Amino acid sequence: RPGDWPCPSCNANNYAKRIACYRCEEPHPDGGASVRQDDRQAEVRPGDWPCPSCNANNYAKRIACYRCEEPHPDGGASVRQDDRQAEVRPGDWPC
Repeated sequence: RPGDWPCPSCNANNYAKRIACYRCEEPHPDGGASVRQDDRQAEVRPGDWPCPSCNANNYAKRIACYRCEEPHPDGGASVRQDDRQAEVRPGDWPC
């Protein structure tokens, strides 16, 4: 579709509204400049957090910013170990 983009890091195809790759979270090559602000807001989910350094939106499970590696403001204390384990599904494998 128009605006969809291939990730320069892992070559996954991403919808135009994404500001980072769905697979590897590599930032959009143009910084997401072509994404409207209201589309960005639609991607924020409960527990997600804005980086205090670069303002990138991070998934709740992250303990550091995907873009600049700034640590989570509360040290990731809100991410429980059992929450991380819950993400493993049948058929998943460790890298």
